Amino acid sequence: MTRLRLFIAATLAAIGLSIAAAPEATAGFDIYWLPTGSSGWNSNANWSYTPGGAARPEGAPGAAFEENGVINNGGTATLGTAIIQDVGGVSLGQAAADSGTLSITSGGVFNSVVSPSTTGAAAIGVAGTGTLNVSGTGSFAATSLSVAGQAASQATFSGNAAVAISGSSTISRNLRITGPNVNFNSATGVTFQGTSVLTHEITSGSSQSPVKSAASVALGGNLAVQFNGVTPTAGNSWNLVDAAAITGNFANATIGGQVQVTGAPAPALGSAYRLRQTAGGANGQLLQVALETMLVLRVNRDTGELSIRNPLGAAVTQLDGYTISSPTIGSLLTSYKGISGAPAGNAGWEKATGNSANGLAEFKPTGSFNVSTAGTSVTLGTGFSKTAVASKGLGVNGEDLQFTYHATGGGVVSGQIEYVGTQFLNNIALIVNTTTGIASLKNDTLTSLSIDGYSILSSTGALNGATWTSLADRAGTYPNWQESPTTTNALSETNPVAPLAIPAGQSISLGNIGNFATQLAKDGLSMKFILGNESTFRMATVSFTSGAALAGDYDNNGRVDGADFLLWQRGGSPNPLSAGDLATWKSNFGATSAVGAAAAVPEPAACVLACAASLAVVAGRRHRQ
Repeated sequence: MTRLRLFIAATLAAIGLSIAAAPEATAGFDIYWLPTGSSGWNSNANWSYTPGGAARPEGAPGAAFEENGVINNGGTATLGTAIIQDVGGVSLGQAAADSGTLSITSGGVFNSVVSPSTTGAAAIGVAGTGTLNVSGTGSFAATSLSVAGQAASQATFSGNAAVAISGSSTISRNLRITGPNVNFNSATGVTFQGTSVLTHEITSGSSQSPVKSAASVALGGNLAVQFNGVTPTAGNSWNLVDAAAITGNFANATIGGQVQVTGAPAPALGSAYRLRQTAGGANGQLLQVALETMLVLRVNRDTGELSIRNPLGAAVTQLDGYTISSPTIGSLLTSYKGISGAPAGNAGWEKATGNSANGLAEFKPTGSFNVSTAGTSVTLGTGFSKTAVASKGLGVNGEDLQFTYHATGGGVVSGQIEYVGTQFLNNIALIVNTTTGIASLKNDTLTSLSIDGYSILSSTGALNGATWTSLADRAGTYPNWQESPTTTNALSETNPVAPLAIPAGQSISLGNIGNFATQLAKDGLSMKFILGNESTFRMATVSFTSGAALAGDYDNNGRVDGADFLLWQRGGSPNPLSAGDLATWKSNFGATSAVGAAAAVPEPAACVLACAASLAVVAGRRHRQ
């Protein structure tokens, strides 16, 4: 039919006549894939003039006859040899409910070219779902490439695939490039839309296949870097883009900033994966992910001491300036010593005249400071107040420090922050030992707070009411507290008579509340509480420690000290006011255990449970007049 139409048109044109063009002629003629499974592109029996119609005798579509290949029925067209004839365009998944796949393997050669009424474009997902796979030594060529439609639309290039786009590419969904030997080149540019995901699967320790263009590559959407079978080492870098110009940023990774990767060990302190742009490559500009070493600012929460460290021997031979900022909290102390202070770590340094609680800076007007030796540590003196956040309101995180430095002849580098010591949580806190399940309720603020209800929630069902030591269990010490029915998802109690005053810094043991050995269980844990003078709930801070239970450590902070004695006096030990608990404290006074803490944010499921449990606690609280 198509060939006959074209023959008649050509014959009439030769004698000076014409026929009316059909509406679809400006975009060529769509020829539809028939198999709903997997079959060869070149097979004559696989193509029809209409969706689901009879196979046409002419077979696969061809550009010579102004034909596009369309796969809409969920089927997969495979190609492991040269295409029987170049096609005028290819479209996979046209309507929202449509889907189609084109898979080109070793030996496959696919060409989509311009004809009088076709554009040679490749549309991988229009309104539906399209999938293009080019692997092995397969090759794919088109005048333009679009990956769009439904969220699952994807183009995947792996092995020694060669993908040549003579025009531009627009990626609105997923583009995945695997390994160092793919050659993907889009001559007049590539645009990553805000809905796109560029995934680089890195299988080599030293190289990766970049997205290439002799024009501009505009970044957008998200970047995913996945290592597979590779253990990166400091100094390694991988090219992600090679273009004449690189503009924009990814939503989750900005140029110059850190990149989260998967499939590789977490980088050691003093190193990080960074996204960087540098001159080079075939087209002039490279976008790389690199495992870089850097200086670290150590912040001792307990003493306030600041120090600049070089754990891994970052090549900083000419340090000539640094800045420490606390943009939101203002937790810095202008009285800090700095490098210029006595005894000076290095002569010739000067503090900036505008130093404040929000920013400290120091520079060396002439010369520089070699801090490149691994293990170097330069003390700056006391410059941090962990309790400065107390003035910002209950629950505000007080750790917002940023650290940058400059080396002669180089640019500004973002260093890392290393906090050591005990964090000031600035909130009512639930502190849980993940080894033992023992928890404590702590007022980690500078003022006494009164609560008359709380709920501990677990979206993963990790709580254990049988081993929980509630306030109601110690009625002699904490009168009038009433438990709600316990479940593996919620432990709640309220006081309908009077709120409980918890002095600043005091902890109350809650016994073993459950099993939080897994990350999933930790992520699903949250706590809500209500202050005695308020009618709405607040979120507590959840903090985790680890290590074997330390006898006499009644506040669960990893040391046996005077605070545990005060807790015993107030009935907060496992056996309230007992001589046995006092003897345990005396015999273990001064003991410590290695513990680590990390704040946790409630998962959405935990928040839903919190809302449900809130109703139960409020219901109990309303009885108090």
